[in-house]
Order: sequence, then structure tokens, then C-alpha cells
Amino acid sequence: MKEEVEYTVRAFVVDALNNKYFGEEKRFFTHGTMMDIDGNVYLTLQYGKKVWMTENLRVTRYADGTPIESRTGGISSDSDGPLYYHSINHTPYLRKPNFGLLYNWAAFMRAEDCESYIPTSQYAHIQGVCPDGWHISSFSEWVELIGHCAGSVKTSTWPESGYLTANISRFSVEPAGGYYYFDYKGFRGVFSAAYFWTDAQGPLFTAFNWALVSGVPEFNLLQAPKYAGYSVRCVKDYSVWE
Repeated sequence: MKEEVEYTVRAFVVDALNNKYFGEEKRFFTHGTMMDIDGNVYLTLQYGKKVWMTENLRVTRYADGTPIESRTGGISSDSDGPLYYHSINHTPYLRKPNFGLLYNWAAFMRAEDCESYIPTSQYAHIQGVCPDGWHISSFSEWVELIGHCAGSVKTSTWPESGYLTANISRFSVEPAGGYYYFDYKGFRGVFSAAYFWTDAQGPLFTAFNWALVSGVPEFNLLQAPKYAGYSVRCVKDYSVWE
């Protein structure tokens, strides 16, 4: 797949004596692409030293070909295993807007079930549901990303207008909402909210996620049961300039 391309620019002026005065050197990257095992192609972009997917994951199998069980809603006896939830807005075939699929935490981490506890470290990558060469976005990586995005990550699909949906960062967060197994067992927040899993775990089978809601430009940190279905972004395994 196409890699991110690095460009270096540096402005300068020349005076009447042919002296050159150089400005600060700037480096930037164009979009790259990545493909998952299902053949879905995603745009990618570098933020700081990390390369991220700029679209929500929509893969239905792990990188070794193992299927992830799907649900359109409701409950079942094995609903605590690795699952992805989808409605008409979350099918793998709907490209515009790209809401992707909603994964429970067990699918995100490739854990046995939602009651599992998986030790994590900011120095160790966990592949989880991500393609080969990529890993799940950790809590610390999300903190770094949010610092780079300057609060402008929403696309024009959101109900707001103007700066809030200018997507200046090109991180392209869509209002995919979430699936709430533990509540009234249904989809909520579609077209008005976005939730992304992290590897950070809390007590009583909960984990932390970063959330965006309509009318608010900043991410907020929330805690939810691991049975919920949220969006996923992956990060490339290597860091640049290191």
C-alpha cells in the first residue's frame, strides 16, 4: 500500500545584494493508505511521531483470518465474547459517510471475553483487532494525538457547522455513535456522538474511551462496560524519527 510521503519546505528571501535569508524548515506528510484482511482500504496520516488510520475500522476478521462474530443488536448467550455490532449505518459496505463498525472491548483487544483483564504498557504494542503491522490505539497514544489535533477533528456529517466541522486536523471523526449492550440494548448517538476504545481498564469489567459529542469540540474521557460497542482506530507499529 501507499506509504506516507514526507515533504520538507523552507521559505527564503533574497535582498538587493543577493543575500539569502532562510525561514524555519517545515516538514509535513501526505495521506498514505493501509489495507485490512477483508480488502478494505483506509487513509492514514502522521501526527507527531505516530501514523494513524484516519477512518474507522470496519474489518470483520482478525489478521490471521479468524472471524469476529457480528450482531445487529439484541442479546445472546455469548455476547461477552469478541463481537462487532452494526446497523444500516455501520455496514462494511457503506463508504460515505464512513462510520465503520462498532466493536466491544473483547474484539478490540482480542480478549477471550469482556471479563478478561489484559496487562498493558505504553511500551508494548497490542495488535488486537488491527491488521498486521498495526496495533490498537493505546491511552497514551490518544493523549498525544489529541494534543496534535487542536480540537478540529469533526467532519461535515456532524450537525454543527463552521469551525467545529472544518476537520482541519484531517483526523476525520464521524458521528458513528455506540452500541449499548448494558443499557437498553441498542444503538445510541448515531449522527451526534463518537466513541473510541483505549487499552486503559477500570474496575468491574470496564474500560476507558475517548468521546466526542455534538456541540462540543473537545474529546472527553469516559468509562464504560466492556460489553459496549465503540469505534476503533489503529496505529502503525513503528514511530518515525526515532
